[in-house]
Amino acid sequence: MLQRALWVARFYYMAYFAALGAIVPFFNVYLQQRGMSGPQIGLIASFPPFVGLVANPFWGLVADRWQVHRRVLATCALVAGVASVGFIWVNQLWSILIVICVVNFFRAPISSILDTTVMGIIAANPNVDYARQRVFGSFGWIMASLSVGYMVGNISINTIFVLHAVLLALVCALLSMRLPVQRSGGRVDLRAGLRTLLKLPAYRGLLIMMMLFGAASSANLNFGALNILRLGGTAALIGYANAASAVLEIPTMFLNERWSRRVSRRATIIIALLGFFVTLGMVGTATSPTIIPFYLALFGIFFALMWPAVVAYVYTMAPEGLTASAQTIAQAAHGGLGWALGSVLSGFLWAWQPAAPFFAAAAMALLGAGVFAYSTRSKTA
Repeated sequence: MLQRALWVARFYYMAYFAALGAIVPFFNVYLQQRGMSGPQIGLIASFPPFVGLVANPFWGLVADRWQVHRRVLATCALVAGVASVGFIWVNQLWSILIVICVVNFFRAPISSILDTTVMGIIAANPNVDYARQRVFGSFGWIMASLSVGYMVGNISINTIFVLHAVLLALVCALLSMRLPVQRSGGRVDLRAGLRTLLKLPAYRGLLIMMMLFGAASSANLNFGALNILRLGGTAALIGYANAASAVLEIPTMFLNERWSRRVSRRATIIIALLGFFVTLGMVGTATSPTIIPFYLALFGIFFALMWPAVVAYVYTMAPEGLTASAQTIAQAAHGGLGWALGSVLSGFLWAWQPAAPFFAAAAMALLGAGVFAYSTRSKTA
């Protein structure tokens, strides 16, 4: 039973991140082909995180309150996948914004609720390592980035939406109903649990850090592809660059268990943020598109160190019955508020000076490390 549950989780991570790998690196290329300007791209990129800021806590609270995690995952995957096909037929700014809001309202909470489910399995089986399940998401991202980079350059940009729809609406929706969910006994008191959670200085500091990290990540992902094209790269190189980011995630996640025995979660998060500071600064100084995949490979190493530590850190702080809510709120700070602020800022910085978004992202990663270190200075994690 345990092995079957783990393989369902692994395939889910693979399909979900393949769906993201098919659309995220190339979405701004699609917008540019639709005639959107730099500030318009920044505006469009700000909508998904604002939607996620609402959607993540909403679906997390629904899942915790009525203990319907599998139904929430299946519904969100199905609707997000089907809705994404709408991008093929829209051309105006307002119509693109409508589709993007619908897709992200349902897609945003999938990752955090899936993480919560896997952490529940791990809590009942201490010999199971989260990172070795999550690493299958890296496999999915690599396969999608490479194959879609080729297809975009040789077929049509609309390919990304078809692949995204199939992976979410079909594969992830079906796998959702096969995941084993750990249920809490009795009725969940959401208000009391949230008050307890938000009173923790370490959790509040983590939320601020996640917001800053989300802002830094948005600059890198939203304008990374356009930066490669600006420096003379191709759509295929965009695929290679994003695959490179995921390639070194794989050995890093496989070695995560050994790392975590020697280095605390708190220290791991701080080290990773300092690594992002250096890496994003190097992306900003790049003068050739061919060097960027090497920088993004470093980004993948630090992400593979940081994300399992963040997920475990949040899980251990969550009150009984609010594990999904704690994860979705933390990821709303990252992929919601932080991503929105970073998207708007980087859009205007890109129009002013194309290297500026990456230098700003580096500064935000450094500030996030400082805030997190200070707020958790009395905690052992």
